[in-house]
Amino acid sequence: MLKEKKIKQEIEEIIGDKIWEYDAVFKNNTPVKIDKTDFVFKDYFHKFAIGKLEKLEEYYKDYLVLDIHPTWNVSYFNRDDKTESKKDNTIAIILKKEFGQVVGLYDKIDGNWKEQFKSLDILKIGWLMFKKEYKFSFNEEDKTLAFALYRYLIFYGKEKEDEELKTMYFHIHNSKFSLDERSNIKRTQFKADLVVGYIIKKTDGVLIPLDAELKLLRTIDM
Repeated sequence: MLKEKKIKQEIEEIIGDKIWEYDAVFKNNTPVKIDKTDFVFKDYFHKFAIGKLEKLEEYYKDYLVLDIHPTWNVSYFNRDDKTESKKDNTIAIILKKEFGQVVGLYDKIDGNWKEQFKSLDILKIGWLMFKKEYKFSFNEEDKTLAFALYRYLIFYGKEKEDEELKTMYFHIHNSKFSLDERSNIKRTQFKADLVVGYIIKKTDGVLIPLDAELKLLRTIDM
């Protein structure tokens, strides 16, 4: 526990008050059908970013910010420590706001789309699969932050009594982010499955495999 808290503090000191911004090159760009849309994830992707959530939401105010994972090991902290606030550092996927409309998180893009998104329930959990379980690590030598077997779930779609609750989730198999400003040529990885429209005991939804090579673009002082 003490070791994990020390690592958490070290990561926070490295991140500081900056936004760390990453580009991604996605390997599989085969369109999949979501309702009537030929959906390709990279068309809606903007950036990956690490930083305090409130700063990310301010800087990327015209985008959909999904805070997929805090910058600490969620397995080693008690309930109070797991409670995140907007002042905490997070790893986020920054998407074009049109993404939420296409997958059904909100009906239309207007002055209220952010409020519609904020009303949705979100769950973040470590995962156990085939005797493999959630892992988090930070390599102090090359400053690589990594986590695997983790899910970020959004529940949506039940606006009326006759509608069924849907789930959109990222099942993250493996992800690595560099926190070394000197290593802007270093490539890391984000590998996950995005599932859209899952309804329990009814449909598995649409599966979109994501496999991307990440590169630290820059850090932004805030």
